[in-house]
Amino acid sequence: MISNRGVIDNWFKTYPSLLYTFFINKDDKEKLVAGFNRKGNKDEVEKQVQLFKKDVSKDFGEPDVYRIDGVRNIPLDRSFVNNEIGDKIRPASSITRNSSSRGTVGGILNNYLFDDGNPFLLTCEHVLKNSKAGDKIRVRLNNQDEVVAKFYRGVNNEYLDFAIAEIDNEYLQKIAYTTKQGYRINFNNPTAANAVAQQKVRFTDRNGNLSPAATIVSTEGTIKMTTTGKLYYNQIVLSKKISYPGDSGAVPILIDENSLGQDNLGMFELEAMGLIFAEGYLEDEVQEGGNDLNGEHTFMNPISVIIDEIKKELE
Repeated sequence: MISNRGVIDNWFKTYPSLLYTFFINKDDKEKLVAGFNRKGNKDEVEKQVQLFKKDVSKDFGEPDVYRIDGVRNIPLDRSFVNNEIGDKIRPASSITRNSSSRGTVGGILNNYLFDDGNPFLLTCEHVLKNSKAGDKIRVRLNNQDEVVAKFYRGVNNEYLDFAIAEIDNEYLQKIAYTTKQGYRINFNNPTAANAVAQQKVRFTDRNGNLSPAATIVSTEGTIKMTTTGKLYYNQIVLSKKISYPGDSGAVPILIDENSLGQDNLGMFELEAMGLIFAEGYLEDEVQEGGNDLNGEHTFMNPISVIIDEIKKELE
């Protein structure tokens, strides 16, 4: 595994069409996977791909290279269609600051995590972009946006994209800690929630639906945002796309094989694994390899790092 981040940074500078890199275990060996943006000058992209292969092969072996349409920077849904899940503030509620950008409440961090104060809503910083401490935050209740919380803190750096908002006193009675499926997300033990390759996850979206299952294929992905060129490091990479516009802030949970086929996961308390912040789109065309990466991806911040950051802030 590459420990020198400067090496990765240099790749992205040298090959402008490079969108992400991560490693998987394949045939008992570590395999480098890279995605290149197929848009633009086809010959120039192909030239970059061939030079990249030659560049990295001497140190990391022949990489698996994909031509893709790009990584969506901000998966937000500006519509109000089918995003109501009742009169309770719960995980998977729709959240916004001013209705121009909209995402998902990933979870409600309550007092078993922190010593005092009201519970917090967890989502992505880019969903509540440009918010300042004390700004009014709205959640979709009964098909309309209601101010239920105040912005507390947001982080959007090279590792994390998260924000928390403190729920107002008058809405404490409207909190429901379970999703529509009836399961509760456990944030209390982030050490146990450290992502491991081959674990399977699902999440509840803003419409209250349970997503398909996806497998964690890497916990050290480097992702490049196509609109800004910004790099995110040490990201969790899922084997396929299970998120859609508006799902930024959702928290996939770890479930065992016996639970994967269930439509109702009621009475379970399930481990949080990550915070969805971006989507990647892979085409069916694969230059080489043909492994389980022949599809689309979703990317997540590791939840354990987010919880650690929040605890430091509140100490």
